[in-house]
Amino acid sequence: MPLHVLFVVMLGLSGVDAGAGEPASRGTSTGWVEHAVVPHERLDAIAGRYGVTRDEVLRSNPAVRKDGWLRAGQRLRIRARRTPPPRRRLVHVVARGQTWAAIADQHGVSVRELRQWNQEVPQAFRAGTPLVVFDDRAPSDSTRRTEGRAPKTLSVAPKHDALSLVPLPSSHDYRVRESSRAFGTPRMIAEIARATARFRITSGYRGELVICDLSDHDGGRLQPHLSHRTGHDVDIRLPIDEAGDIDWDATWALVAAFIEDDEVEYIFLEHPLQAELAAAAERAGLDETVRAAAIQWPDRPGTNSGIVRHEPGHTRHLHIRIRCDASQERCP
Repeated sequence: MPLHVLFVVMLGLSGVDAGAGEPASRGTSTGWVEHAVVPHERLDAIAGRYGVTRDEVLRSNPAVRKDGWLRAGQRLRIRARRTPPPRRRLVHVVARGQTWAAIADQHGVSVRELRQWNQEVPQAFRAGTPLVVFDDRAPSDSTRRTEGRAPKTLSVAPKHDALSLVPLPSSHDYRVRESSRAFGTPRMIAEIARATARFRITSGYRGELVICDLSDHDGGRLQPHLSHRTGHDVDIRLPIDEAGDIDWDATWALVAAFIEDDEVEYIFLEHPLQAELAAAAERAGLDETVRAAAIQWPDRPGTNSGIVRHEPGHTRHLHIRIRCDASQERCP
């Protein structure tokens, strides 16, 4: 274990209530769980974690304020539809040269979450500064590789700034088309899990959501793509309705779920189809100013506007790219 990282388990945080002094067990069973709120955690995020709705959490916890305000340490009883891995409280001691982005990526969280958990720490921290991290990935998620394939060491002449890519795990929220092409940075993997869970709750969509290509297990060229080299890209098929047509209302809900956390840099969709997406956003009640910031249409394809932008060939899937990490100079 690197000397600059100290792992400390916070007992009783999230997962199935396993009793005092024992971490919750991972598993696929569902039922009543007890969730301990971490600093600045939102009610919607908690609901998504367990596959339930915000209203269900409120009904089970009448003491919670209707506006969803929560305090750190508050305990909620939730009738979960899925059981996530137990959450661990980690203390990361900053090493020389590390940045907020690099540390967030290492633990599969967003920079915003990391800053919220450590509001007393200045932006320009020093080596030796302890940072609190709440990590709810399965311990094996950061170390697993394709079965039968040894992990690749990138300590000498790394091709892509010593990428640390992990596999996208299976989930009730989506289907992974091909696991050997579904590796991403821990931050990307966490973002897919968060956004797809949020999408299921907000959209009510019950069809299949297919996750296509991310990156190869160690980055580099992934045919036939020009991108998909660094674990920051994912292709997701457009949701389909019962008649086999594109469900644009569900597609907008999927886009909205990804862009709400401010991790996404671009989403590619051919320009003519953006009109359908914009109409769905309008039906969802999106403010015109917000829609203009989210979708390029009706501006021309070559204009520098919107997160959703034109790129030829994106007619049946969304190409979602999250922001690069400051520690990976060649990511762009």
